[in-house]
Amino acid sequence: MAIKKRKKQRKAQIYFLSSLMFLTFLTIVLLFTTRITERDKHELIKTRVLALDNFLTDFERDAERAINIAGFRALIAMEQFVSTNGSYYEDAEVIFIDVFYTGTINNTLQPVMNQSSFLNYLQRVNQLANNLNIDINAVVEEVKIRHTTPWDINVEVFLDVNITDSSGIANFSFKKSYNSTFSIISLKDPMYTVNTSGKVINTIERTEFTILVKENNTKNLSEHHTESWYLNTSRAPSYIDRFEPGFQPSPNGIESLVYLPTLSAQSLDVNLTTSIVDWQYFGKRWNENMTVCNVKGMPEHFRIDNTTEAIDLYQLTNLEANYTLCEIN
Repeated sequence: MAIKKRKKQRKAQIYFLSSLMFLTFLTIVLLFTTRITERDKHELIKTRVLALDNFLTDFERDAERAINIAGFRALIAMEQFVSTNGSYYEDAEVIFIDVFYTGTINNTLQPVMNQSSFLNYLQRVNQLANNLNIDINAVVEEVKIRHTTPWDINVEVFLDVNITDSSGIANFSFKKSYNSTFSIISLKDPMYTVNTSGKVINTIERTEFTILVKENNTKNLSEHHTESWYLNTSRAPSYIDRFEPGFQPSPNGIESLVYLPTLSAQSLDVNLTTSIVDWQYFGKRWNENMTVCNVKGMPEHFRIDNTTEAIDLYQLTNLEANYTLCEIN
């Protein structure tokens, strides 16, 4: 009986030890698995946060490029529209913001803005984000356009942005402005387009000369006139202001000299009695009762206003006699 009892005790001990080892092994496995799970979770969060950060970096870089493209094309669209309709805008800035964002003027899609508006860009960003399991909501709060120089325009877009991982692991929320600056060189001047019914196109080209008149030599002035190149002057309207009829002076103003033979070649009536300074020639209210003068060494149709600003701008003080004939227009 004692022997049988001892055998039962040994079996119980063996069973207990086996159970204890199994439980110990199970505990170790569970702890190890838990550690792996926590580590994997940490790595997943790290990966998704990095993905959001990379997406944000690309978004910010591409936003400036999209502003540049949409802004430049919006100005082209505005010029094409006035060329077709033959009239100025009441508020060029309002029109710009609309065509920049939606690609439309008066609810009509402009061909040059096809898939190039800022709204189109945001739609493409949303599609890309969906492919990466990212949700983005970028709301345009304001758009501003301004000249930084007479030859450059800056467009600034104020955004309210929320970028979230689709699984809800991480998100970024912020408000920020993005901007881009581009040149107006090579853009068409709407002042010429409107007033010649699109028959005479004058692109913005900065004059090649710093010296227009030297002693009695007007060769450079003559070429500047023939090419209808531009000078910057605060007495003239800026490029943006040229989309409106007021022709108000601007610190970023530019002006050219209208070459009348070009107008005549398009069977357009020309006015031989008024100043050929573009905003004066095309702006009737500016040349009423204006004293205009011929200039020594220049063609008879070359007439500009008899003002200190004009004499200084076109360097006419370098001539022995500024004018050959002056009269009230």
